Amino acid sequence: MRVAVLGPNGLIGSAVMNGLRRCGHDAVGIGHGAADVSVDLGDPANVQSGWFADCDVLVHCAGVTDEEVKADLGAAARRAMAGTEALTRAAKEAGVRRFVYVSSAHVYGPLVGDIDETRPVNPVSDYALLHFAAEQVLRRNVGSDATGGLLLRPCAVFGSLPDPARFRRWSLVPFSFPRDAATLHEIRLASAGTQRRNFVSSDAVASAITDWLEKPVGGVTLANALGVDDLSVFALAERSAAI
Repeated sequence: MRVAVLGPNGLIGSAVMNGLRRCGHDAVGIGHGAADVSVDLGDPANVQSGWFADCDVLVHCAGVTDEEVKADLGAAARRAMAGTEALTRAAKEAGVRRFVYVSSAHVYGPLVGDIDETRPVNPVSDYALLHFAAEQVLRRNVGSDATGGLLLRPCAVFGSLPDPARFRRWSLVPFSFPRDAATLHEIRLASAGTQRRNFVSSDAVASAITDWLEKPVGGVTLANALGVDDLSVFALAERSAAI
């Protein structure tokens, strides 16, 4: 399949690009920098159906980050809603019939207890609200015309960084803990660290997408992309220190 990937240079998008190519798909990167199609995804009016020429699938890995939401809520909201609307409409116009959106487990609300796909959503933060809004935009555009959609809700994603100099999410513990252990020789926790998270690799997110592409399913599939480790934040700090 020919697959358009939004955000191909990011933590998740780069892993998705590599995973698709390993599986024999033709992956086309759409985004900033070294992408095949270099565009500003923050301007919905400039979205063009030509970006998705001959593509079968659109994988959206360029959802808003918490840092972007805090810096400019209005701009983040435009990207999440108007941007996703413009992208999915343009892709459908170009003939794309399968869509993937990488969302966040935060749409479930407080990350407490066991969370599976049957838990009702409760997006309380602006970050969670905008990811849920983007999910709903995709649901609306997938429709019932033999298209398929996949909504992935990973929790704490970690993985290799394609360009550490451009990475802006060092406050996340899967990155701040290893960095501080390596550079400062200490890890400081902002709390007791008792909260538990499912830590999922970017490669596991990519595998969830490539596995779904092998299934001829219609409608919208919801999946919590899972990692092998359920750890407390304190346990993650201990592991980072040991490594």
